[in-house]
Amino acid sequence: MDIETAMNRTIIKYTTTALAVLITLVLLGWFVLLPVVLTGILPGLVNDAQEVVELRSCSVRMVGLSETSLHGVVLSVPGVAELEIGQMDVTYSLAGLRNGRIGDVRIADVRLELAPSLDQPVKTNTPDRAATEGALPALPPLNRIVISSGMLHLPLGQEVHAIPFSLEFTTASDRSGGKLALLAAPMGATLSAKASLQLGAYPGVTPSDAAPGVTMSINLKGLALQQLLPLLSSSSSDLTLHGQTTASADGSYNLSTGKFRLGQFTLSIDSPVILEKGKVLASGQGLQASLHQDAKDGFPFTLEMLPLHGFGASTGLRAQGRVQTGDATSLEADYTLEQHGDEFPVKALLSGALRASQETDNWTASTIGDIQGAFRSGEDKVLMDNATYALNARGRGDDGTLDWGLFLPPQQLTKAGIDLKTEALRASGTLSGSLSSSITGTVQGILPKVRLSSDGIEARADFNLRGTVRALPEPEAAITLIGRNISIKTPQAQVSKGTLTLPLAYPPTKANKGTLSIPVIKAMDRQWGQLQLDVRQDRQSVLLDGAYLGALLPGLRAEISARINPVSIPLFEASAKVDGYALPPGFELVTLTPELTNITGSGTLSAQTKMRYGPSGLVATGQAQITNGIIEDIKRDARISGINASLNMPNLLELQSAPLQRLAFDQVSYKDISINDGHLLFQLNGSKETIIEGVRFRWLGGLIQSLPLRLTPDQTDYELTLYCSDLSITQLLSQLGFAQASGEGKISGKIPVRIKDGQVTFDEAELQSSPEEGGRIMVEQADSLLSGVPPGSPQYVQMKIASEALKSFEYKWAKVTATSEGETLKVQLQLDGQPAENLPFEYSEDYGLVELKTAGQGMKFQGIRLDVNFNLPLDRMLRLRKLFSKEQ
Repeated sequence: MDIETAMNRTIIKYTTTALAVLITLVLLGWFVLLPVVLTGILPGLVNDAQEVVELRSCSVRMVGLSETSLHGVVLSVPGVAELEIGQMDVTYSLAGLRNGRIGDVRIADVRLELAPSLDQPVKTNTPDRAATEGALPALPPLNRIVISSGMLHLPLGQEVHAIPFSLEFTTASDRSGGKLALLAAPMGATLSAKASLQLGAYPGVTPSDAAPGVTMSINLKGLALQQLLPLLSSSSSDLTLHGQTTASADGSYNLSTGKFRLGQFTLSIDSPVILEKGKVLASGQGLQASLHQDAKDGFPFTLEMLPLHGFGASTGLRAQGRVQTGDATSLEADYTLEQHGDEFPVKALLSGALRASQETDNWTASTIGDIQGAFRSGEDKVLMDNATYALNARGRGDDGTLDWGLFLPPQQLTKAGIDLKTEALRASGTLSGSLSSSITGTVQGILPKVRLSSDGIEARADFNLRGTVRALPEPEAAITLIGRNISIKTPQAQVSKGTLTLPLAYPPTKANKGTLSIPVIKAMDRQWGQLQLDVRQDRQSVLLDGAYLGALLPGLRAEISARINPVSIPLFEASAKVDGYALPPGFELVTLTPELTNITGSGTLSAQTKMRYGPSGLVATGQAQITNGIIEDIKRDARISGINASLNMPNLLELQSAPLQRLAFDQVSYKDISINDGHLLFQLNGSKETIIEGVRFRWLGGLIQSLPLRLTPDQTDYELTLYCSDLSITQLLSQLGFAQASGEGKISGKIPVRIKDGQVTFDEAELQSSPEEGGRIMVEQADSLLSGVPPGSPQYVQMKIASEALKSFEYKWAKVTATSEGETLKVQLQLDGQPAENLPFEYSEDYGLVELKTAGQGMKFQGIRLDVNFNLPLDRMLRLRKLFSKEQ
């Protein structure tokens, strides 16, 4: 063999061996593969690399005295990698060759393809390690290896990633070590690595105090999270990840002991965003993590996840602890988990300690901690007493069991006049199964004596729950919430003996129906009815449908529907409807209240209410209609018929109605008094005031109206004016009780009325006929004017003339005035006209006007003015004021 051939083989042998060692060390060492290479592959390669690496092809382009150029080099490490070199240039000198050393090796167009799996061991002809204990290899006798352009094909998950790279390795002059610099672009990121190799003493090498080994540092910047998605899930996904990862690590590998020591590892994720089909599921500020190896071969770590917004909450996590490796692996950590509701002012803070260990296939894990809850309302915050939780898990391999418990001490929360008290809450459960198949379990809990009170209203109930859950393969739960002794008490009414059975399911779907029953609804010492509702979960809401069944009103049924939305707006909405309920004729209203004794009623009622609770509080509206109503008091001979009313309440809670609400009736009758065709327009402004916007009714053949009037609870003195038009004067005299009269004639005017402390008085009421509109009045009991007047007196003749004239009087003008004085109504009747017939009087020169004693023609009176004054007891006029009063 000539010298040129021998030199060529030497160059190829050492160059390819060194190249395989360096590329395998650095590129396979990127993150996950680094420990595998250092503890498994590297010793074999170093000890007998020339036996591991197979040279499959090589072509010599040029051989010179100072440089050799090769191309088409193909190398293989069976089960590990295959290397193709497009161009390799080797420089040297004759002096260096005589000393067994070459210069630089420059390589271009490198293709390195790693095997999909490194599970197969590398076959070598290396002697038994015991026979070579203490022997360390020498580095190739060269100055530097430079790869200017290379491509690494790295299999990750189901994909193979092509990673451009370049590197440079420089050996020490005494061949005791070397330095490596690597630059790569994995998955669009930037990876830079530096390594220093120290072999120590071996024959022909100057001894070194440094322990033989490798020290290295790696930095990764700008790795897109989307590139990691195939590693997290092998199946196709609609998920998209935004954000970038930065990481750095440094460490050392001792060639003598075969141990790797981690210096410092850091990881940060910036601005992560998780999307599903283009919709943002979660977004956050980032994550920071660090890990290092301490003197006891443990790994202290810290982890902080800045707030991540998504899935209805904002979540932050902080943890610090230590991982210990060896014959058994253990973990000890303290953590805090903080969540804020995005849609609701709720906050939860979990603080606890985690302990875990694994030895062979057996493992245990446990954690205990506290939960602090808070609810915000504006600038105020309500804190809950800390809850305590505990979890204990144990198992072997994929199989295991988890027991958990939750304890919440008695709570008392007060906010904005609302007081909530509970006894201690206890909940527990068990999960068992296998991670490779399914995990199922049970859950149970009890929350007794829940009490909620506000503004004189108090609600009480006892609750418990039980059910089954499944964690794998898909999360599922079927839980039943049971409530007993449900009661609500107000100063006016109370409900009691309520029960609730509510099946709940996860994932939230339409669960089985449950029931809510309120058998006792009482007010004013009477049982008013009962409530029977079907209750059902509908996805993330709870639906209630059923009816209120009346006990006092026979056959009354109000259809009720409601929806409770724990995780959306509004939190609660409900409606109730009574559609055309007909109260039977002659129904005794004393059934409703003792104040309505001897009074009957009938009619048709329709009503509807709606309620809604959200961020602005509780809002309720209502509408009601009454048609063909009749109220009758047989004992008092009083009756109201043809009642029709409508009421629209935009604010039912405050009893606030819309303007111009209507109440109408056909007739109000009381003994011989009759009022017809009545209309009342009004508006309710809560308990503070009622506005009578207008009153109109027909009385005595004419029309009576009033101007608006404001009524308030603390006011006892009211003044109003009744405006009268076209009243029958004869009916008015009869109504006043003056006498029974007939004939035609209309009067109009106003009647000022004052109501003070329940007493009604009149102040200068005045009614008169229109000019040139006269009439005739015929008073049947006109002789009653003579009562108490002595015959023969001057007053007797005047009263006799008036009484005879009123029997049939044609007037051109009439006027009636009335004023209250104490319990007496003083009435004055003024008529200007003439008697329709001759009066039984004659003129005597001796006595003047004298009454005829015998039948005769009498006298014709013309141009007479009659002024008649009479007093009436006020109660006789105001018989209506006792209508439906408590007095019998």
